[in-house]
Amino acid sequence: MRKLILQMQTSVDGYVGRAGEGPDWQIWNWGPECPWDAPLKARFNAVFRDIDTILLSRKILEGGYLDHWSRFARDCGDNPDFAFARRIVEARKVVFSNTLQETKWAGTELARRPLVEEINALKAEPGRDLIAFGGAGFASALVANDLVDEYQFYVNPVPLREGLSIFEERSVDSNLGLREAEGYACGIVVIRYNPPSREGEEAMKQVLHGGYRAEQPRSLLFVGQVIETTFANFTSRITILSERELTVEIIAGENIGFSDTCEYETRVVRDDVIILSWQEHNGSTITHVLDLSTCNAYTAVTPGKGGFMRLTGQIELKSDI
Repeated sequence: MRKLILQMQTSVDGYVGRAGEGPDWQIWNWGPECPWDAPLKARFNAVFRDIDTILLSRKILEGGYLDHWSRFARDCGDNPDFAFARRIVEARKVVFSNTLQETKWAGTELARRPLVEEINALKAEPGRDLIAFGGAGFASALVANDLVDEYQFYVNPVPLREGLSIFEERSVDSNLGLREAEGYACGIVVIRYNPPSREGEEAMKQVLHGGYRAEQPRSLLFVGQVIETTFANFTSRITILSERELTVEIIAGENIGFSDTCEYETRVVRDDVIILSWQEHNGSTITHVLDLSTCNAYTAVTPGKGGFMRLTGQIELKSDI
């Protein structure tokens, strides 16, 4: 499943612009002279190497987005700082509009289905990730419908004091999971977040691709802790016996009655996301990513006889962690 990245320039006080005004308040106003430092330019270009589809709002296209970057690609094609412009021109571009019956921009296609249905269908297609650009209205719709898998905020050291927000329709409990924050010499700070529902999924991706790193190995589980997880076809119960051993049982559904006691390892992704893994005596390896903020479990199973399964379930904690 491909992920959708929402990338936005923001002010230091959290606004994405002012109604009816352009990007002149930003460190770079997207003109031919870019004051960003070299590492930030390189980072921005790297983002476009990992995507192949761009989602755009009608308003951003009417504001000249595609014409602007097409000129850059033509006039600055040999400048590595602006390599991303060529990627914009070459990428698949899907336009979202409630009013257009057909797209009037060459190299684009019009989304024909409702927003949620269209984007979920695009995510399910093979290929690289998707990235969305647009005004506050389009971005707000993506946020409100929980379609964003990763937020990338380029925070400019400029206060707007008032302006447009993309989070007005989100509830106050929609805390984001910090993935990265990095500052650059030009004054911009790039911050990457995952929505709460994506934290466990992201941790599982890192586990499966060998990229997981914990700040320090420590356990949030205590002796006697019981975690029951309900999957589509069965329910498991994990009991922490000691700092090294657990018992896993199938208490409902397929393979009911199965029980094994194993040594386990645990790592902390953040305060409420834990990776718990063990190998059963039948040779199966289990990796459990427990997102305690949403009570979701993301589980990878590698059976001893071969194969691979990914499961998603709901956690019930018998004691508080």
